[in-house]
Amino acid sequence: MSNVFPETPAGIPYITTEQMREVDRAIIDDYYITLLQMMENAGRNLAEVPISIVLTDKPDGKSVAVAAGPGVTVVAHSWLPGICTTEGAE
Repeated sequence: MSNVFPETPAGIPYITTEQMREVDRAIIDDYYITLLQMMENAGRNLAEVPISIVLTDKPDGKSVAVAAGPGVTVVAHSWLPGICTTEGAE
């Protein structure tokens, strides 16, 4: 059986743009998960990294700065700071 996922020279599998479009279509059309729900879940999962590692699960009163370049999605720009703030960080 062949692997349907291409790999980088380092052997890390990834999906192509066309495969990602099909994943998005299936999530929205077949599983009825909205784009807004996907973005919120991505933001929540992304926020777990600074909360658990950097803030050592105790974000109260600690500061979080988000530095994001032009290629970064709305998840990093909007949801990540909001979720960290909801958890008690500044």
